[in-house]
Amino acid sequence: MQNVLRTGQRRGIELILRLGARLEMGLRVGLLSGLALAWLSTASLAATAGKDFELTDQHGEPWSTRSARGQVVLLSFGYTFCPDICPTTLATMTAALRQLGADATQVQPVFISLDPERDTPKRLSEYVTWFNPRLIGLTGDAETLRQIADHYRVRYARVQAADADYYTLDHSASLYLLDRQGQLARMLPHGLPTDALVSAIEDLLQEESTPPTQ
Repeated sequence: MQNVLRTGQRRGIELILRLGARLEMGLRVGLLSGLALAWLSTASLAATAGKDFELTDQHGEPWSTRSARGQVVLLSFGYTFCPDICPTTLATMTAALRQLGADATQVQPVFISLDPERDTPKRLSEYVTWFNPRLIGLTGDAETLRQIADHYRVRYARVQAADADYYTLDHSASLYLLDRQGQLARMLPHGLPTDALVSAIEDLLQEESTPPTQ
């Protein structure tokens, strides 16, 4: 069961994708002022966080941030068994890429699983396909994932009752934007409206592209 998406989870993802834009309209007015402040408060942190990394993608192949030089990387952390935050975040990423139109080819969306015990490459392959065919799902060993999470100021912890055989993860829910040179340029709070995410991506796309770093 760990390697396949359960029917209920598939239906939940489909529902989030259908209702994402409608829910966003209701949230946008109340969120904009607070999210603008949150964006500003993360600006200095973004200047000191982040680092190149290499993990295993959903095809079982190595993938590195260096391979995305010249593109903007849209990065999120989570796990495929996440009941709400991760599907909502990935739906927002998908909506933003759709809104970017042809410019979306200059953006590489990436989802890093913090749950290597359950999120195998096969499961990640099935999961990310529900959101966007260009979405890269990444996994690795627990120690490497912890190091990467620390570099990006991601906090997560396993939550499991003493008598339970099932666990969840409490984790940070920010989105991260890496510029064309692979530097962390934005740390964006969970719940950011799609329009604001698109605007942040467009700002980075307008920066002059440089040749990939060897």
